[in-house]
This record gives sequence, C-alpha cells and structure tokens, in this order.
Amino acid sequence: MTADSIVQLNNCRSIAMNFQVDAHLIFADLQSTGQLSSLTWRMSPSGPPHDPRWTSTCVISGVVYGVGTGTNKSNAKKAAATIALRALGQG
Repeated sequence: MTADSIVQLNNCRSIAMNFQVDAHLIFADLQSTGQLSSLTWRMSPSGPPHDPRWTSTCVISGVVYGVGTGTNKSNAKKAAATIALRALGQG
C-alpha cells in the first residue's frame, strides 16, 4: 500500500467517523426529546450517471434542518447532518 493510499484510507475513515458523530448527536438529541421517529433523510442524485452529485436533506417533523451535497451519499448526509446540528444549536 502506498503512502497516498494510506492517506486516502485515513481520510475516508475520518469522514465516516465525523458523520457517525454528527448523526449520533442528532439521534441522541431527538431520542432525548422523544422525537427520533420524526427524523427522515431524503437523498437525490444529480449529474451524469458516471459522476453523480448527491443531495441529502435532514427533515425533522416535516421541517428541513439541513441540506448537504457530496460526491457520494455518505458525504452528502454528513454535510446535511452538520448543518442540522448547527440549526439545532449543537454545532
């Protein structure tokens, strides 16, 4: 494995961990207030099939709290989760 491959792998792990933390905070906040069942995610692709751009929308009780985009679903969801946390006063 080359040094570049290791850096890319570590970056991917870091992104995944950051998303897990952001999503966990949203889940914990909603669970503590009994609203976890009101959380939904909308995912939609755009662009060419060989190079899609994803948009993720974090919706809580019918209200949009965060919209994020990324080159894959995970990055888009992380971006939306980060924005939603700020909107909820936790980011």
